[in-house]
Amino acid sequence: MVCDATFYGKKKDKIGILVFKDKISKKIVIWKHINSETIDEYKYLISELIDQGFTIKSITIDGKRGLYRLFNEIQKQMCHFHQIAIIR
Repeated sequence: MVCDATFYGKKKDKIGILVFKDKISKKIVIWKHINSETIDEYKYLISELIDQGFTIKSITIDGKRGLYRLFNEIQKQMCHFHQIAIIR
């Protein structure tokens, strides 16, 4: 599973989307329009996936604070793009 949020429009618009994509099927399995990227938004989508019967074996996430603790029981990896951005 790969997840990330992106925002579009002007900065003041605060329009974004949080997406979870299955790495094997390459399909988006769940998404949600968001106003800000919060841990609660991730929690909500994870619980929706579990309720739908998904088993998350591993997840690739950005460096957002709190995500590592949220996905404590799931094998995780930080996105290479975000790793490079942090180093720069």
